[in-house]
Amino acid sequence: MSLHITIVTPEKTLLESEGSEIIIPTVNGEIAVLPGHVSLFTQLAEGEIVIKQGGKEERMVAVGGFVEIVKDKVTVLADYAVHGKDISAVKAEEAKRRAEKAMKEKRTAEDFAIAEAEFRRAILELKVANRTHKRPQ
Repeated sequence: MSLHITIVTPEKTLLESEGSEIIIPTVNGEIAVLPGHVSLFTQLAEGEIVIKQGGKEERMVAVGGFVEIVKDKVTVLADYAVHGKDISAVKAEEAKRRAEKAMKEKRTAEDFAIAEAEFRRAILELKVANRTHKRPQ
């Protein structure tokens, strides 16, 4: 048995594939979904999604949205998501530096909140990029 997994953002369908397990960050903590999981609708938290299939793992970054699990179908509707293989550690590091600078400038509370969210996303992308692109030693 396997899961049919779909990850969608406002811009596009990022992933549509089969998997034996998916680990998803939710507002109530991480959940691991296996075939036969109980139906569930929950809010997606900022974090890393891990899809397992045949001994391999695919990693993604997701920020905000919802998760629906019905029978063996998992649908992630994310406000923002990027596949680990598409993350550039260099660009994520640059985004982190820009966000740190913007947080230090503290123009308004709203500006700070936006910069802080960008900082958290950059840190998360760096974490996933390092796990995805690590080389065997």
